[in-house]
Amino acid sequence: MTKIIGVHFDKNGKLYYFDPRDFLPQKGDYVIVDTQNGPEVGLCRTGVIEVANAPAELKPMLRPADERDLQTLAAQRELEAPALKFAQQKANELELDMKVISADYSYDGGKITFCFVADERVDFRNLVRDLSSHFHKRIELRMVGARDHAQMLGGISHCGREFCCSSRKSDFHPVSIKMAKEQGLGLNPTKISGACGRLMCCLKHEHEGYAELQKTTPKFGARIDTPDGPGTVKDVKLLKQQVNVLMDEGENDYRLFSCEECCGCGKHKATKPIPKSNTDDNTPPPHTDNDKPRPRRNAQPKQPKPAANNEAATNNKKKRNRRWKPKNKENKQD
Repeated sequence: MTKIIGVHFDKNGKLYYFDPRDFLPQKGDYVIVDTQNGPEVGLCRTGVIEVANAPAELKPMLRPADERDLQTLAAQRELEAPALKFAQQKANELELDMKVISADYSYDGGKITFCFVADERVDFRNLVRDLSSHFHKRIELRMVGARDHAQMLGGISHCGREFCCSSRKSDFHPVSIKMAKEQGLGLNPTKISGACGRLMCCLKHEHEGYAELQKTTPKFGARIDTPDGPGTVKDVKLLKQQVNVLMDEGENDYRLFSCEECCGCGKHKATKPIPKSNTDDNTPPPHTDNDKPRPRRNAQPKQPKPAANNEAATNNKKKRNRRWKPKNKENKQD
């Protein structure tokens, strides 16, 4: 088992894992960790936890943050808002098709990272030159996607809860339209899309639960046996584990059953209704003319091929195999 800690550098940012070494930080403590960009101040969100499959190379935790580190962090946070406003003004002056959404100072104050969103690639070399000459620091411009933008800003979704990306998840997993179909949702983009314009993250969160329920629920259109007789499934209430069955005995006779009563095991497939026989015994129904395959239009009967002459076939084969040879032209002398 390996000991690790989860650290956030932004309020709604991604969760990164580090090696605590001999330190024992608690949840909510500020720590100094080693990153690719040098030492950074982060908020410990998990405390020390033990995992079996930890990454091979973990950056170490340097030390707990003291009062001086917190004062430096607060001073840098106050400088981020003016820096963001200046970068947005410069982007508008240069008429760049981009939107600068955040500015982040490094712990040592020698670097500023600006995040922006854009529909296409943007040539921002002039913007970097202007920002570097104004702040006299190293400038990094980082392009983020629509989901990252929503994660940074945060907000309330149409379900009434906070965004999943900013409240309870740090990594983005692929979400497909197939997940919405399996959960019985309408394929209306306004209903299954989040504030970022992409498919909602909760489709991925709930997909595993729906997949387990589908294993014990008959499918729509399946033929099943119920306590009242055989029937066809016309409606499935997956969360309640109930099915609405059209009985074979009467017309428009719909009855509601639980999946346990119908012996639903998820292996029922949609099939065509079985035709009822007029006889009382179990003899199959008689064949009719409709069961025969229909002939094609303008179909002509096939005529038997005449027997080929063996001698003529042999001569044709010799002609096909004969290689073409150019004729030798004799030089005519005057």
